[in-house]
Amino acid sequence: MDMNKIRSKLADELEMPDNVVSNNFDIRIQGNKRVIIENHVGVLIYENDIIHIKTKIQNIVIKGDKLKIGEITDFYIIVNGEIKEIQIKE
Repeated sequence: MDMNKIRSKLADELEMPDNVVSNNFDIRIQGNKRVIIENHVGVLIYENDIIHIKTKIQNIVIKGDKLKIGEITDFYIIVNGEIKEIQIKE
């Protein structure tokens, strides 16, 4: 069993959010206007129609129109705009 699965199981046992102790990310979608991604490690591509966000395990590609990063911290990124597609890639 890899370390990330062990951390995930520990989070379940302690009734904590998985992304607090593991490398997993948390993604929330609010309609087609906002995406909130927690536990990221940076932005790879930032353009008007595509934003590519890196996490420790997978990458997230957000496609749409008038995309903007509304807020970015060490813990989360908020992407606003007209969201048309979200892809999760290895």
